[in-house]
Amino acid sequence: MADAPASLPGSPTRTRISVRLHASWPRLLLPASALVQLAIEPSVAPIPNCAAWLRGALGQRGAILPVFDVAAWSGEALADLQHAPIVVVDGGPRAFALVCAAAPEVMEARPLAGLPPAIEGLPECLHPYFDDALSAGDHVLASFAVHRWITAIAPSLVA
Repeated sequence: MADAPASLPGSPTRTRISVRLHASWPRLLLPASALVQLAIEPSVAPIPNCAAWLRGALGQRGAILPVFDVAAWSGEALADLQHAPIVVVDGGPRAFALVCAAAPEVMEARPLAGLPPAIEGLPECLHPYFDDALSAGDHVLASFAVHRWITAIAPSLVA
């Protein structure tokens, strides 16, 4: 693995939430403004006639949220919903849930000096949905523009 690029000198540390959407992928940073909650004992109801990576719907505080399996969308096998953490992102009418391979983590990250490198281990189909990359210790983490991803994949939700 190559050395992590240097962060910008004097740049402020940003607290961000990261998720691991597949066991073999590096963590991705969620948007800085995202509200994140780990669903406890979620019950995901399947939705008929939809793409397999739209895993179903989750009821939360009177709202019905779509549950997306980003790894399955990229071509990986469907996650086992009995064991996979489900992370709810945002609140209100834009709320949704993501199937994860591990619980979310709070990370301290800094902007990178220069152009962000390619993030090793992430599928090429996700690259258009990265806003930037930040350094967290020895790691480079991509910032996943998840709302842009949802907007782009919306036409393919119905199978």
